[in-house]
This record gives sequence, C-alpha cells and structure tokens, in this order.
Amino acid sequence: MNNNGLGQIELKYSYLAGMVDADGCIQIVKRKDCNSYSLRLSVSQVCEIVPYWLLNNFGGKVCGVRPQEEYRRKSYRWYCEATTAMNLIEKMLPYLVLKKERGMVAIKLQTTINENKSRAVVSESINNHRENLYFAMKELNKSSSRLETSIHKLIKEV
Repeated sequence: MNNNGLGQIELKYSYLAGMVDADGCIQIVKRKDCNSYSLRLSVSQVCEIVPYWLLNNFGGKVCGVRPQEEYRRKSYRWYCEATTAMNLIEKMLPYLVLKKERGMVAIKLQTTINENKSRAVVSESINNHRENLYFAMKELNKSSSRLETSIHKLIKEV
C-alpha cells in the first residue's frame, strides 16, 4: 500500500480514470447498416508513452492517428471495446470525476449486449433501450453544462 491508501492495482485504475477524464473518450458506436451498438473506451495523446503503458497494463490496442490538418501532430490512440471496455470502466468508476455518468451509461449498454449474445435477433424493446442509451451518451458527450456541474461539485468537495 502506498502513502495515499491505494494499492498498486487501485492506483493503476485511478490513473486510467484520470487519463480518461482528461484525454479519453467513452463512446457508444452505432452501426447504421445493421442497427447494432458497441462500446469503445479510448485515450489519445501526441506522445506514445501513455498509450503504450495503457496497452501493457490493460490490454486493448494502440494505433497511430495521422492528423487531417497539416499543422497538427500525429497522435497515438489506445482503445479497447465491448466487455473489455466495460470491465475497465467498472473498475475505474469510483475514480472518474468528469465522465462518471458516461461510464454508467456505457456499463448499461454493454450489459444489454452481454445478456443477449446468444440471440440471433434482439427484441424491439432491447433495441429501443440501446437507442436511448446511445442518445444519452451523445448528449453527455456534447453537453458542457454537465462538465461545469461536475467541476462545481468537485470544487465543493475540496
């Protein structure tokens, strides 16, 4: 145990949460051609050290991302998907500050996917539930008011 009371494993998940809050993304991807959804967790940085550290500690994949604009630098994206992403989100959820709500929505979506893997066709009610989660995530990802609310809550806790 280190000085702040976290063991090594908890320290890694708290670091991951900080990286996701700062430079990461929790997203639900919708494939329009077959009306299916998937969960993705990612962290992007211009330096490759952190994405490869995440790969070595949590699995997933790393890819280089070439900028579309000339003046931008190449970046490196670590990412994982589906159940792997959900398991990581569950473990870092206590440490997330800005993206905690997104993490909870992501867990709900992946749970519906895991519970229905054996079914060839998913019911309309499950599809509607997934669609609602997809739009909830889109709203959370574009809403700056939620960010401000989270920051104000954090400041009050300090």
